[in-house]
Amino acid sequence: EEIQAFQQDRRPDAYERLIEDFLSRPQYGERWARHWMDLARYADTKGYVFQEERNYPNAYRYRDWLINAFNSDLPYDQFLKLQIAADKITPDDPQQLAAMGFLTLGRRFLNNVHDITDDRIDVVCRTTQGLTVSCARCHDHKYDPIPQADYYSLYGIFRSSEEPKENAVSPLQLVDAEKPFNPRIFNRGNPRTPGEPVPRQFLEVILREDRQPAIEGSGRLEMAEAIANAGNPLTARVLVNRVWGYHFGQPLVDSQSDFGVRTPPPTHPALLDDLADRFMRAGWSVKQLHRMILLSRSFQLSSVPSADARRADPGNVLLSHMNRQRLDFEAARDAMLQAAGRLDLSVGGPSVDILSTPAPTRRSVYAYIDRQNLPGLFRIFDFAGPDTHAPKRYDTTVPQQALFLMNGPFVMEQATHLAARATGESPSQRVESLCRLSLGRDPKPAELHAMTRFITANRSKTATELPAWQYGYAAIDAEGKQLGEFQHLPHFTGKAWQGGEKLPDDKLGWVTLNQDGGHVGNNLARAAVRRWVATQDGVVQISGQVSHKKDQGDGVRVTLFKGSATPLGQWVVQNSSAETTVDGIAIKAGEAIDLVADCRSNPKHDSFRWEVRLSLQTSNGVSGPFSSKEQFAGPLPEPLDPWAALAQVLLMSNEFQFVD
Repeated sequence: EEIQAFQQDRRPDAYERLIEDFLSRPQYGERWARHWMDLARYADTKGYVFQEERNYPNAYRYRDWLINAFNSDLPYDQFLKLQIAADKITPDDPQQLAAMGFLTLGRRFLNNVHDITDDRIDVVCRTTQGLTVSCARCHDHKYDPIPQADYYSLYGIFRSSEEPKENAVSPLQLVDAEKPFNPRIFNRGNPRTPGEPVPRQFLEVILREDRQPAIEGSGRLEMAEAIANAGNPLTARVLVNRVWGYHFGQPLVDSQSDFGVRTPPPTHPALLDDLADRFMRAGWSVKQLHRMILLSRSFQLSSVPSADARRADPGNVLLSHMNRQRLDFEAARDAMLQAAGRLDLSVGGPSVDILSTPAPTRRSVYAYIDRQNLPGLFRIFDFAGPDTHAPKRYDTTVPQQALFLMNGPFVMEQATHLAARATGESPSQRVESLCRLSLGRDPKPAELHAMTRFITANRSKTATELPAWQYGYAAIDAEGKQLGEFQHLPHFTGKAWQGGEKLPDDKLGWVTLNQDGGHVGNNLARAAVRRWVATQDGVVQISGQVSHKKDQGDGVRVTLFKGSATPLGQWVVQNSSAETTVDGIAIKAGEAIDLVADCRSNPKHDSFRWEVRLSLQTSNGVSGPFSSKEQFAGPLPEPLDPWAALAQVLLMSNEFQFVD
């Protein structure tokens, strides 16, 4: 509806109105806060620590402060000052003191004070100045005019700052120590070999002849004022370059956090200077900076290059067209929730585990970030590593991304909800609705024809197919000739099927099935059963080997069943092995072969290994082999119906996953 309203708006300032609408929405602050969180190495945990609480329980307050700061268009100079020295500016305001999470939410390095201080120097200097000052920890910077003495001047500022222990107005703040730390250069960076003393002061390359040692306390406030100063040649340029890069997919200075002498120069130096100057003259307003960029002709160009432009400027350095950009992890996840009609638009609050089941519907900016154990899904989609300042995200294309989109329960769940939203009396009308909800447009005639044909050809299919292997338990008689009703084991640990989260389970005891074998139940009423179900008529060949490697107890009995009263073969192993082979078993589609292991009379020491392979000779040839080891699996997601399958295809499409 919003797209249609914009297309139909004939007012000359329709585009400007659209930009103002977007800048006024709460989601603007959420989006740009996440960009800053990459720079601030945001996480909800401390990393590898022990003998202390590993969580930052109030980390979310810093994230919420960022969101509010962007939404209220807090001037960027004030934005920086509060993150570095809010305790000196608003000492009694807990909301503003949360800004200091910028300094205090870094990795804790087993509480090594030198590494923690280095981390704070690094995040401040690279984020705000585009300077790699930490390179001067052990020696003068090899390329940039940053002597080792300047590093230890900043070291002294941060060593003179401490986290308050009791009665703190904010758990995220720093305060000046009662007695300032007087720094010395550490020769070769070794704190055990202190050298010449240095004053607490900001970088000479920035302040030059105006540089003065800290007068008040730690010197953090003076440092903040030196950074957020219109006379500082780097602060505005570094921020302008970042914002430009987020909008165009390519910054003017490619090394966003390194403006040193050995890095690539700006592609458009005059443009960078002009934008930085206009940004400061506009009161350091980030929203006004967005307006300058978004209202430019360059930003409004199509992403389709001309043939001449492609030949003359293949890297699009001259911006003859817009760069096509892939959605990052958070934007892609949020877009799927939005298309499914499920995105929670509430703002602020504690972090949530967005990978839990059922899937939370909060925006991804509120994801709980575990610094030490960052989930693999985050890494697969190029999420910024939270250990250190991350100036950019790298776009990779790896198979795991496609596998998640094809098989991930989250994607399938959103596809199901998206399909349910589509309306229309006929399949073609519902297809049109599905395209509008997901792609924001009507389908082209060829697309409408193909998608409608897919639905009509598959709508009679139902999701009744069972997995080849199932995992459960059943009762077996003392002679091993009668098998009771098969019942599924209810819990999958990620590696094994069993009765519950812990063993022994209160109801089912020790019965377990895993990739290699498992453990029998506590009695004959709880025999472990691995079931294979035939999908076609044919003749089954079975081969395998069972082993029991304990000399205690009375061993394990294993039986192959076809049906509850047709044992195909039986073997007993105690600290021994046996071949479990049966040939020529006629079977019909839907019938099962059960691999049953029981305790005999004593359930102790009854873990076993049993790998079985089956092949099925049918009228069409041989199916298989079916391997109990190689095809071992956890619970399978419910197959999608045709409408949900079509919705999933749209969510996976390049048109959905890219900004074009």
